Amino acid sequence: MRKTGVIPWLAAILSAVSGGEGPDLAEVTARSAAYVVETQAADGSWGRGLGRAGVTALAVEALLAVPEAEQSEAMRGACRRGAVFLASSQQGAVPFDGAIFEAGGMAVSTYSTALAIGALRGVDAEIYAPAIARAAGWLRRQQATEDQGGYDPALHPHAYGGFAYGVGGGARGSRPDLSNSWMALHALRASGTVDPDDPVWARALRFVQRCQHSSETNDMPWASDSPDQVGAGVYFPAVGLAGGNGGQGGGAPAGYGTMTCALILSYLSAGLAPGDSRLDLAVEWLDRRFDVEEVPNQGQDGLYYYYRILAKTLAELGRWQAGDHSRADRLARALATRQREDGSFVNGSADRWQENDPALVTAYALAALGEARRAMAAGEHGGRNGQKDGE
Repeated sequence: MRKTGVIPWLAAILSAVSGGEGPDLAEVTARSAAYVVETQAADGSWGRGLGRAGVTALAVEALLAVPEAEQSEAMRGACRRGAVFLASSQQGAVPFDGAIFEAGGMAVSTYSTALAIGALRGVDAEIYAPAIARAAGWLRRQQATEDQGGYDPALHPHAYGGFAYGVGGGARGSRPDLSNSWMALHALRASGTVDPDDPVWARALRFVQRCQHSSETNDMPWASDSPDQVGAGVYFPAVGLAGGNGGQGGGAPAGYGTMTCALILSYLSAGLAPGDSRLDLAVEWLDRRFDVEEVPNQGQDGLYYYYRILAKTLAELGRWQAGDHSRADRLARALATRQREDGSFVNGSADRWQENDPALVTAYALAALGEARRAMAAGEHGGRNGQKDGE
């Protein structure tokens, strides 16, 4: 039986991480990767209950984030088996033709398809090119538009241009949100199958900028220019329905760290570049509120999802360094202190959003650690989208 206590060698790891030495972080990585490999099901999947295809894609992504020199044949084999499971989960019947989800998983079909595209590309973009193209074609059609779900830009400003989890294959009522939207947009961009001039991007920007506190670009009445909120992202652009502290009980939706990262990644996927006020405001908010001990303006809820998306955001922007402080080092240290003895991670403070599932949470943690270690090894300051630290 696996033990679940805090790792007994914690002091040694903390000392090594604070000194920036790679071998100890390699051990943290190896323990987590071993846990992921050992918990793969016989059919190649990971996770429990609804959304196994999504968790499987996240687990594959996490193993692929392990530095190449440290990847074992067991890790590579697990990734291949995971990819086979995802490809075999691709649907062939209308209205889900091309979508990727396990039996009964249509409620999260957008989420799992978006994640699967990235995993299949990572394992073998050439072999899985037909599956990726089909998945991207289906995913593009899930955007809330006049033709998909009967969304009208004037009548449904809180939904038009966004992506939902996938209930009903995108039919109206399956409320679009920023979390699913960034994943869909990121996957569509990564697939290489959607033209930069495709209207999907302009429609997405209409939704995404309505998920940001800024009266300059957001025409929603709740948009705030207060120092605490301006630039931040919200889960859903309507009063009383957003995630975060302020979305409860009918209040204006509160911006928080995870959705601000989602905002930034959505903007980058849609083609915005540094210098655009929408992107710059979001980056400035994240800089002001940067934290690795909790989700800014959200606390412990969804901490590991935040770690994963924060690492992706910092990698895209190249903002791993803040003055004399390495954000990659801080993130790696935060993860090392939270690893359990069996190599897994769970959110012991808040189990909201399935963060009591070690398969899901360990995948989040391992992916984030991989990004941080890559930045530490490369001394990376310039981002994938041309932005430099301090700009």
